[in-house]
Amino acid sequence: MDIEKKRFKLSFYVPALLVFLLALVQALQSGLQESWYRLGIYPREISSLPGIITQVFIHENWAHFFNNAVPLFVLSWCFYYFYRELFWKGSLLLWISSGLFTWLIGRPNWHIGASGLIYAYSFFLFFSGLIRGHKPLMAISFVVVFLYGSTFWNMFPWGEFNRDISWEGHLSGAMAGLLWALLLRKQGPQAPPPPEEEDEEEAINSELDSTAEELAEKNPDKDEVKVTGENSSWQTAINVFPNAPEQQQPTA
Repeated sequence: MDIEKKRFKLSFYVPALLVFLLALVQALQSGLQESWYRLGIYPREISSLPGIITQVFIHENWAHFFNNAVPLFVLSWCFYYFYRELFWKGSLLLWISSGLFTWLIGRPNWHIGASGLIYAYSFFLFFSGLIRGHKPLMAISFVVVFLYGSTFWNMFPWGEFNRDISWEGHLSGAMAGLLWALLLRKQGPQAPPPPEEEDEEEAINSELDSTAEELAEKNPDKDEVKVTGENSSWQTAINVFPNAPEQQQPTA
């Protein structure tokens, strides 16, 4: 229990550090009264490829930052706690993939913010739990739906969609999350294996032995005959005709 509590607490450090770095960048932008939007992604511009990495740190203003900071912290904590052995590898793949997809499909405009990574985390957590069939991870899948299910509608330009929102970044993150949930399904935590057939056979044999012992106790005056065969568990049988003539043992 103490180890689990320690792991629970340690899982806060990395997500907190990530959010702190984003806050530091936003504070520098505000303090210098500059906008570093050119560190974002401009789709299909070769010079903008580094933005695949840097766009996560750039936000338009503090309101934009806070809208992303809370879900980023919660989802990255869930990923770190429940998929700890996959966190660094998975985060890097989700980060790069979501940015690359935005670079490929986005409108010709600057795309900034951590929302693509947020969608990548949320879709990975949701689909990975269902694919793995592991009950604790499936529970996290439904928690993600409960908390952030409404964000699904921000993945497409429905109706009077706010054109300042990068729906392409959201969709790119969702695609990255689903993709890596499938590709990494054999890595990280797995559902416990089903009981082996041998275990079931042992249970049956044990039950047969118990039944035979009960019969022997109920018939103490009956002779017991040892039956030998391939399965040594089935050893006891009751001779209900103690006075019958003894039969010869067949020879093979």
